Amino acid sequence: MLLKLAAADHGRVLNDGTGLSGKVHAGAKGVSVHFRYRYRFQGGSREMALGAWPRVALDVIRANFEETKLRVERGGDPAGQKQAVAKKIQIEQAQLEQQQQELAEQQRGQAEQQLTVHAMFEDWHVASQVDNTPASAKAVRRLFELHLLPEAGKLRVLDVKPEHVRKAVKALIDAGKVSTAIATYIYINAMFIWAGRRKPWRLLFEINPAEEVDLDRMLPAGYQSWCERALADDEIIELRNRFETVQNTWELHAGPRRGRIAKPIPREHVLGCWIMLATLVRINELCAARWKEHINFKAATWYIPSDQAKNRKATVEE
Repeated sequence: MLLKLAAADHGRVLNDGTGLSGKVHAGAKGVSVHFRYRYRFQGGSREMALGAWPRVALDVIRANFEETKLRVERGGDPAGQKQAVAKKIQIEQAQLEQQQQELAEQQRGQAEQQLTVHAMFEDWHVASQVDNTPASAKAVRRLFELHLLPEAGKLRVLDVKPEHVRKAVKALIDAGKVSTAIATYIYINAMFIWAGRRKPWRLLFEINPAEEVDLDRMLPAGYQSWCERALADDEIIELRNRFETVQNTWELHAGPRRGRIAKPIPREHVLGCWIMLATLVRINELCAARWKEHINFKAATWYIPSDQAKNRKATVEE
């Protein structure tokens, strides 16, 4: 009978009158019959899957039926027990997956605890210097490679103390390189601020060690980071003449003839120098200005976005 079933029989239910039934399913791989045994237990209806023909032979399905029927007659609940076993297996599987996840997190946490200052620097340097020129990014790397990483690079981030930052800065101050010391401190502080906002780094320290270092107290008495000297008129003229001399000399000597001749600085740098001298604006705001976006020559205005202004407030200068 089963061999005569066709696709047209899809959905048909076969019954033998003893509680055994089979539902016909016609699919891409042919016709199959899914057998089940229905019975009642404690006033409720139960259904036990016995197998699908032809994947499971009929004699096996019949044996499953007889065994299940016998268990029901003896007061058992095969379907309920199967569901209970399946649920238990599901719970155990979930517990196993949870344990594996916790173990993986523990191992990852242990690995993160071993992360070094050098690894954090590399991560920060890539992210923070993406908008800088290659030369500027290289200068920052050079600063760290000379003054911080030799002593603290192999330290775990967990183990970094304010003393490590203080030692690097003090060594430069003692050597008379105060401006380099200040730059080093600023970049170290910036690195830890960046790390404090990102995983996994922010999990490795509670307090920025650079913030615990009082840079002002370390600087020489009376030190000031600016110069009050102003260029005289003849010095400004000399600066212009030197720019022109270097440029003209470079253009007159082509190819190998240039040898060790000084290379002129880029034209945009020369223009920036004259604009700075003419306007006396902050150098950082000047260098970040975009002529087409921020400068309006017709209106004679200069727009300074908040992210470029020292006080973090957008302004329009006339």
